[in-house]
Amino acid sequence: MTSERLALLFNADAGASGMLRSAINGLPNTKVITEVSDQSSLSDALRRLTVHVVVFHLDPRPDEHIAMIETIAAQFPKTPIIAISERTEPVTIINAMRAGCQQFVFKPIDRADLARAVDRVVVQHAELTPVGRRLCVLGGSGGVGSTTIACNLAMEIAHVTRQTCALVDLQLELGDVASNFDCTPTHTIASLCEVEGEIDRALLETTVVQLPCGVAVLARPNTIEEAGLVTADRAASILRLVSTFYHSVVIDTPRSLDRLTLGALEQADAVLLVLQLIVPSVRNAMRLYRTLLNYGMPDDRIHIIVNRFKKNVGRIAPEDVEKQFGKKVYGVIPNDYQCVTSSLDFGHPLMADSPDSPVRTAIRELATRLLGQPDEPPPGKQKEKERSGGFLTRIFKS
Repeated sequence: MTSERLALLFNADAGASGMLRSAINGLPNTKVITEVSDQSSLSDALRRLTVHVVVFHLDPRPDEHIAMIETIAAQFPKTPIIAISERTEPVTIINAMRAGCQQFVFKPIDRADLARAVDRVVVQHAELTPVGRRLCVLGGSGGVGSTTIACNLAMEIAHVTRQTCALVDLQLELGDVASNFDCTPTHTIASLCEVEGEIDRALLETTVVQLPCGVAVLARPNTIEEAGLVTADRAASILRLVSTFYHSVVIDTPRSLDRLTLGALEQADAVLLVLQLIVPSVRNAMRLYRTLLNYGMPDDRIHIIVNRFKKNVGRIAPEDVEKQFGKKVYGVIPNDYQCVTSSLDFGHPLMADSPDSPVRTAIRELATRLLGQPDEPPPGKQKEKERSGGFLTRIFKS
């Protein structure tokens, strides 16, 4: 959590705006980042912005606004809400708390009372603020191998960090993540969307498939019909929750830029845009890249990944891609058709079947670079390092 507390103000009474803003901005290290007056704008702001607390002005229509709080609290269960009203009767306070408010402040506003309320909810919220690094893997066109990269990247991150890495399959209708690990989940992301109310850590852990390799898979729905259960708002809430409890989250992201996909991309710390060195793939990747920039995504958050690269084959080289995009290629994954196909057919990731594969090596290097951590040799190379003795031996044994 940053030292500055960012507040989103809901207020449908224009005459009270100055008073409310002055009270909130007058608190230590607290400021109003935006003010909205309707439910649609409130939901949109909570999806787009980093918010530590929502200050909800109930007046002049408390009953109507309390119903709105209930909807917002269900959509964004980890965002704390403080209600402000001149109404002091117990029924209003109880209804507001039941709807999802954590604190209730009376008007006229006592600055010290408001400060205590903000302090309480921000401290509680900080314990559940997403801390995991979120990486979206996005194919520039169909069949470029983005799912294979996502699955193996999650394994490598778990290996490098020695912490469980969550892997979310957002390819809701035809996703292959579970198949790539040869597992058949009983529960899926659709199961979480059927739950009424707040999803806690225990429920999340019973839904994901915890694999021995350190990857926790949140699978796509078991049937195509169930994909309709996963709404954009619910998916965004689930991704925030997953990021709260896992050090790293890899998301196998659909190419369709609908609200669900854009919600995942907006939360991402990095987007890996995967392409192959063929004209249709490069062209479509460029279209996606430009669209993401037009939507306001920072350029330094988008990383170009060339997959299935084979030297001296084809007319396009990574350097040509760099000229086209005006930026460096972030990672190059070599082509090893037989190794990767065998891995997919048997549902065994590369780390298990082909630890010395150039493809596995490239994805491991990609993982360490994304995490900003020093590289570590694959298991097949460690014995050679250990036999050489010296400083490196002590590091890898520790």
